[in-house]
Amino acid sequence: MRWLRSRSAPTLPILLIAMLAACGDDDASSDDSSNDDGGGSVADAGGGSPDAAAGDDDGGPVADGSPGTPDAATPDGGTTDGGAPDAGTPDASTPDASTPDAGTPDAGGDAGTPGVDLTGTWVSSVTTQGTITVPLFENQPATIDLTLRIAVTRSGGTLQNHVEVCRLNTVTDDQGLLIDFPTPVLALLTDDQSIPDPGVVVGGPVPIPAFSIVVGQDAQGNPTDDDNNGQPGVTIPAIVLGTPIAAHSSLQIALSFPGVTLVDENTQMGTSSFTTNGSVFDTDPLDLMGSISVTPASPTTPFTATRLPGDVSCSEITAP
Repeated sequence: MRWLRSRSAPTLPILLIAMLAACGDDDASSDDSSNDDGGGSVADAGGGSPDAAAGDDDGGPVADGSPGTPDAATPDGGTTDGGAPDAGTPDASTPDASTPDAGTPDAGGDAGTPGVDLTGTWVSSVTTQGTITVPLFENQPATIDLTLRIAVTRSGGTLQNHVEVCRLNTVTDDQGLLIDFPTPVLALLTDDQSIPDPGVVVGGPVPIPAFSIVVGQDAQGNPTDDDNNGQPGVTIPAIVLGTPIAAHSSLQIALSFPGVTLVDENTQMGTSSFTTNGSVFDTDPLDLMGSISVTPASPTTPFTATRLPGDVSCSEITAP
């Protein structure tokens, strides 16, 4: 019994320790099994480093439950990690359908009525036979030389026509009377008329307005000093039977163009009609007074007008 006590006493504690160790191994094995995620090692309770293999490329949560890092490059029109749509940048090449194209305005400004553009400087020279009546001369046959400048401009759907008499000479066939209108008086022989833009085509009619030029008198026929030289009417130099005189006169010139055709873009041809009437209020040195009448032999006169390039003045037209 002494031997048995001495040998079994230390053995029992050893067996107990071995049994307890075996139980501890089973518990640890059970904990490992219950916490295994089927992948790599779990993080420690203190939030240790996540398993590298469990990271999410698209910014999703990693294995330890913490939010991931959003993708560095978000495609245009895609979504961010928060789920909100990215408006993106509009394509610069796409035109705004809501904005109409204003178009390019006509360089000339007002396009007017379709057809040949009649604006510009038109010049016509007419030499015809007729008769003249002035003091001392009654219905004398004469040659009438007339040059007209017609400047045409457009405003809206209207053509503005400005006429100037650039030259007006009359000589009787017997050379007894020579009248050569000076530049200061010619500058007063103007008129302005407007007509609707007709939309003329080559070969078609050209509606030139009628003009009425009045100088040296008022509406009642009383003299007016329009050339501001202190004399009644306007002063017209003339040579009567070899004697130079100054005739203080008034004039009424009527111009019409009853039938004109646009032959080409720069030429008009047809017929014209003109008459001149007036009064001689006084003459130096002969003290003559009386009426003036210049009438072409035919009611209509052949008419040709040519368009010149640019804005050409009367002085340029009549220059030698």
